Amino acid sequence: MYRFNPNRQNNTIYVVLRDLASGLPRSDQTASSGGAQAYYVREQQAPVNIPLTALVTPEDAWTPGGFLAVSSSDAPGLYRLDLPNAVMVAGAAFALVNVLTNAVIPETALIRIEYIAQVGQGASTFTATITNVNTGNPLPGVSVWVSTDQAGTNVVAGSLPTNAQGQVTFYLNPGTYYMWVEAAGYTDSNPTTITVT
Repeated sequence: MYRFNPNRQNNTIYVVLRDLASGLPRSDQTASSGGAQAYYVREQQAPVNIPLTALVTPEDAWTPGGFLAVSSSDAPGLYRLDLPNAVMVAGAAFALVNVLTNAVIPETALIRIEYIAQVGQGASTFTATITNVNTGNPLPGVSVWVSTDQAGTNVVAGSLPTNAQGQVTFYLNPGTYYMWVEAAGYTDSNPTTITVT
């Protein structure tokens, strides 16, 4: 699930596509694969086609309908999809985005369209960059949250998805916290101790 402010521009989401027969992550799909298509449906509205456009690298600038497998080795099955700005226009509480090809199980992402208060109640910003431990490449679309205890029962910020640079920012007061990460391709142990000054 994603949350974006109404009228927010140039948004990107990430979905995992799995093989229709085996259910395993599949990274060979492109904007021109057989049956490749994407749609969005805003609350109580008809589906709208998202024409897919091939991106070259995961770092490419936002392009409406931009589509790309992020990395077959570092993030199997993970795809970037750049959403048209019409998806986030104020007036709907949510939108659903559907991505499919002839070879994969259709994937649907829920997007809540609502004003988001700052994530965390602190006075200092803390930005984390999540990378693949073997390659050092950033991992986009990873869920990250912060707790005050090592058991993870008192969550004070998040969960938020990392951006295309693998980054997420929280507002925290000075002190020691525990950061949790959940994603395919992320192999470090949870939690990671962080210090905010």
